[in-house]
Amino acid sequence: MSEIILLRHAKVDIKKDKKIYANQLDDFIKQYDNSDITLELSNYTEIENLLNSTNIHICSKQKRSIQSLQLFKKIPYRIDKIFNEATLNNTKRKLFKLSTNLWLIIFRILWLISFSNKTNSYKQTKIRAKKASQVLINLANEHKKIILIGHGIMNNLIQKELLKHNYILSKKSNNKNWDYSVLKSI
Repeated sequence: MSEIILLRHAKVDIKKDKKIYANQLDDFIKQYDNSDITLELSNYTEIENLLNSTNIHICSKQKRSIQSLQLFKKIPYRIDKIFNEATLNNTKRKLFKLSTNLWLIIFRILWLISFSNKTNSYKQTKIRAKKASQVLINLANEHKKIILIGHGIMNNLIQKELLKHNYILSKKSNNKNWDYSVLKSI
């Protein structure tokens, strides 16, 4: 029996409530991707115990994933862009000002309904999640208990794939920073 834990990274140290134009979202996403994580963590001992109980730690190539693991002075066994967060579309049109959070929601919904011009579509991201889940299954078969420090959307898509491959969900994530799902093979 093997176990795969999908842990969402730490909160990123950036304000999401400022108002921007739609065409500024791309710059915000770049800032988000390059920002450090916050040290805000109410369940430090729980996450530390979780990391100590796993045989290998896997990260995406995104800074927030790697820094989340480094916070616990752990070295990743594997860093791979296949686990990176689903990319987000935006527009060159200025439109009007809304909060960054609202623009993120709007463009994520558009992405989900297949509006994608320069990023990977929802369908392409699901294919990547399928490949990522196979990587995790192979690593779990070899190392028994593994953890991926990943991202909200991508972890969710990977979890759906794992459920198709005879894994059962023994703990479901609320998709918040530092929350996690636990999947066990049957």
